[in-house]
Amino acid sequence: MTRRTAGAFGTTVFYHFLTTMNYAGRTLVLRRKTGAAPRMRPADRLPLWLAGDHYPCTLGSLGDYGPRMVTVDTGGIGIGLDTTVEIAERAGIEVDYDHPIQQPGGRLFPIRPERISLGTRVRRDMPGHAAENVFPGFPGPGQSAQFGFDLIANFTHEFFKPYAITFDYTDMCLFITAGE
Repeated sequence: MTRRTAGAFGTTVFYHFLTTMNYAGRTLVLRRKTGAAPRMRPADRLPLWLAGDHYPCTLGSLGDYGPRMVTVDTGGIGIGLDTTVEIAERAGIEVDYDHPIQQPGGRLFPIRPERISLGTRVRRDMPGHAAENVFPGFPGPGQSAQFGFDLIANFTHEFFKPYAITFDYTDMCLFITAGE
């Protein structure tokens, strides 16, 4: 049976709550914002910035390149990150030029970085895309001009699968814990 998407909501709703997306446990928890810290497993506490009207950003690394600014995109089904060919090569990530994916605005190339990380949370051999040319709206590096700061990547759905992530828009922190 194929499930059809019935709708979507994201940061514009989430920033009204202390939001935990437990990918591993397949749960979403929306708690009232209070001064009391939520009970959680040991977690990496990363800085959280909100760019534009709804783009969460934090610090991430592509192999040994970083930590630098990245966007956090909890959508992006089927991939773990987006970046550019230039940044992938700078980070030592092999780009699969033999299998281009044509997109409006340019080509994407498959990548599978050996290691990417947010804090101490590491994923290996993550499927992703490297854009030949940055085009407006391309997650992560394609938003650098719009936001006024450099982004090296967009970390997305597949990266988060073994984790629970909590967005604290009051103290501007992103917590990443092992999922349940």
